[in-house]
Amino acid sequence: MSSTRWKCNTTSSPTPPVSKTDLKITTGSLEDEQVNVLVAPIINRKLTSTKIGKSLLRKGGQIMERNFNSMAEKANFSPGDVMQVNAPSSVGCSKIFFIECLPWDGVMCRSMKALGDGLKRCLHLCVQQGWCSVAFPVIGPGVALKFPLREANKVLTDKIHQFGLSASPGSLASIHVIIKSNYPDSEETPQLEHEPGRSSDLQILHY
Repeated sequence: MSSTRWKCNTTSSPTPPVSKTDLKITTGSLEDEQVNVLVAPIINRKLTSTKIGKSLLRKGGQIMERNFNSMAEKANFSPGDVMQVNAPSSVGCSKIFFIECLPWDGVMCRSMKALGDGLKRCLHLCVQQGWCSVAFPVIGPGVALKFPLREANKVLTDKIHQFGLSASPGSLASIHVIIKSNYPDSEETPQLEHEPGRSSDLQILHY
């Protein structure tokens, strides 16, 4: 596990703000990323409700299950809320932010709003808590949530762009967008490019 992840979010030596956040678009599996924070979807506070949740459970084992259940039992979560779970050492991060999601119910309906609100909260939590790096999958197009791929891409790219156009990114130096290797159509992968004439605190890198 990379020691650089643990140099963020310390009260004794706060991480200085960065001038730009690197946006890294890579192909792979979310659970294999080495970052401070992983972001994953859940439905009805159930870890195994999504494929990503099941993958994290396989990697994190009983500690992952225990940490998740401990947080899930503490309060009710509404769609768009974020559950913060301490990650076991077998998972390459410090925290996992689980977004409470809704299955697809149409453009401009509750499912899109919940996902967008959750993504925005995750980015703001990273800044508030002093984390340096976060990894997002493209949430939605799987069998559990059933989002159209184009809409899932749109809500993710919109929220990342809004973050880049907002105030200082704080300590958040790196945002990873993880695309599955079996993505059905490369032309519909997230189009995270700068909009002409608009200043952004994102530096986009493709891997």
